[in-house]
Amino acid sequence: MAISKSEPRLPAVPILPIPKRIARYEVIDRLATGGMAEVFICCERGHAGLERLVVVKRILPHLAVHASFVEMFLAEARWVARMNHPNIVQVHELGEDGGAPYLAMEYVPGSSVRDVVVAAIEREMPTPIGAALGIIAQACAGAHAAHELTDPSGQPLGLVHRDISPHNLMVTAEGHTKLLDFGIAKATEVADLDDKTRTGALKGKVHYMAPEQCKQEPLDRRADVFALGVVVWELLAQERLFKRDSELDAMQAIVTGDLKDLRKLRREVPAGVVAAVEKALRPKREDRYATAADMRTAILDAGRAAGLRSDVDTVAAFVKPLIGQLHKEREAGFRAAAVERTRATPAEGAASDEATLVDKPHKRAAAAVQARSPSTAPTAKSLGQPAAVPRRRRLPRVAAALVALAALGVGAFVGAQQLSRLLRPRLVMAWAPIAEKDMLLDDVRPLIAYLEDELDRTLDVQVTNSYDELQQRLAAGTVDIGVVPPALFVLAQQEHPEMEALAVKLVDGSTGSDGVLYVDDVSGITDLRQLKGKRFCYADPKSTTGYAFPRAALRKVGIDPDRDVISHISGNHIAVLRDLAAGVCEAGAVYSGGYLAADRAGVPVQRLRQLAMTGRSPQDTVCAGPKLTPAMRARLKKALLTYDGKKHGNMSGSVERISGFAPIRDSDYDNVRAALRSDGRL
Repeated sequence: MAISKSEPRLPAVPILPIPKRIARYEVIDRLATGGMAEVFICCERGHAGLERLVVVKRILPHLAVHASFVEMFLAEARWVARMNHPNIVQVHELGEDGGAPYLAMEYVPGSSVRDVVVAAIEREMPTPIGAALGIIAQACAGAHAAHELTDPSGQPLGLVHRDISPHNLMVTAEGHTKLLDFGIAKATEVADLDDKTRTGALKGKVHYMAPEQCKQEPLDRRADVFALGVVVWELLAQERLFKRDSELDAMQAIVTGDLKDLRKLRREVPAGVVAAVEKALRPKREDRYATAADMRTAILDAGRAAGLRSDVDTVAAFVKPLIGQLHKEREAGFRAAAVERTRATPAEGAASDEATLVDKPHKRAAAAVQARSPSTAPTAKSLGQPAAVPRRRRLPRVAAALVALAALGVGAFVGAQQLSRLLRPRLVMAWAPIAEKDMLLDDVRPLIAYLEDELDRTLDVQVTNSYDELQQRLAAGTVDIGVVPPALFVLAQQEHPEMEALAVKLVDGSTGSDGVLYVDDVSGITDLRQLKGKRFCYADPKSTTGYAFPRAALRKVGIDPDRDVISHISGNHIAVLRDLAAGVCEAGAVYSGGYLAADRAGVPVQRLRQLAMTGRSPQDTVCAGPKLTPAMRARLKKALLTYDGKKHGNMSGSVERISGFAPIRDSDYDNVRAALRSDGRL
């Protein structure tokens, strides 16, 4: 990998086109894409004009040929389809469309607990204690129903969710909580369960894993009790319980029971409530609640003893002002889009023959997987992808070069593999200067090695001197592949429509990142309004979390970022925090991972304090320059979308903890566009 130092157009449609229909469901929009499946909001039309919104989860097309992925998907469907509880998302149907299994579920007009907490933090609103207890009590009820699930003969399955977190709990404006995403659930009592679900890689979000899960010991329902304890603690504290410098440090804290003192963060939380929460967090499972139902009872009893209400109305009183209007507008938009699609598209016939009822599709999907054996699987060529060039065709060229080098006396120092790499065509791949050059380049080395092997190209990896330089060079074709920050991505689309977006980064499994505003801990600044007249450190004028978002946040509190603060451009996110710690500025803004990256770079971040969160931004986008051929774009896109950071990459990096890549979703950039419009740049 050659190393040297030296944000584009959104596509008209996503990289994976949004289908018009999935079986009988009319697709309105894509809601999300994960590592295994994509989720759509759809309209189901019935007889006599009846219709309803549904959510359809479909396995990603390129994974539909892999039996292990399909079986995992179908296992989730089989379990969830048999759960009938108001606190668990309900399944309408399981079927197959175009060779890919799908799951049709109820549409829940709500937001994740994580999004609710973020909205409350942005409004500087502590989570009401009663509301937090009400949310978790409902979650406990849903989890207990799952834990009590039996097979058709009445034998308990011993189902464990294994991935309960604020992301997998949905809350509606009416105060109802639902547990979702049983994608890695495990039935511990099934005798013939595939060993791959019992052992191996850790499954679940590390910061919500029980100690026994971190140690890869056998699990039971008490692992979910622990996760529920973490969620309610974080609801009350509005900060992460086991946030540490690394996942390894987080697991160590979990295993040893290294808890933060909730009463020090919120003195008003009753001691009885704290005790009830902390019992769920005991390191030894036998010291926790035996069941989620027991936890629910203890939580509600502690709340009642303190005179707190924790009913649905209490939850709604907290949630509705935060997300109620958003949900109304979102649902109205979905329904309007469904009506528009009806006008534009003639009504189609009955449901596809591939759509089946919940009880039958497993056999059909399994048969489809069996039929798609490796010998009959679609090849790259049959899909329109360029076939890989066999390595033996390059051997004569390599051998000739070795002879030539040997004649010059250098053949002994150059192996055939290294020489083969040097003789491959070169592509230039460039990053914006989001962090220190050396840290950034070190973090991406595993990704570059993977891409070089997949593309059969040598990548000349560079970090540009500025965000503008990346845009200019990508447009000019002197950069073939650009990793483009979101604000730069949106701005550049106006000038350079020829740039094609290929995929968006996943960092620790997420396509998004939060903007955070920091101040010096001894500054005495506790409110954004106090920043008037102060010096503010920015990363780059075309940064999202390091420029566009904080300026929008200042405007919201009546501060003109051009007249009322003194601007200082630090150059990158780590430099922002370094300047802030050195007293160059009174405030600075970075992405959510910037604090940890700066700490690893030796910046004394202990001096800094978080003042506000400024918004949710997508991760950086991988874009193709105009000179990259269509065939190479297709190969690069395929390589990105199949990249697995845990398998190929560096998940302990300081700056770029890239876990994978996902297709572009246009709506993810709405916050960025709004911030740029408020700044008069869009």
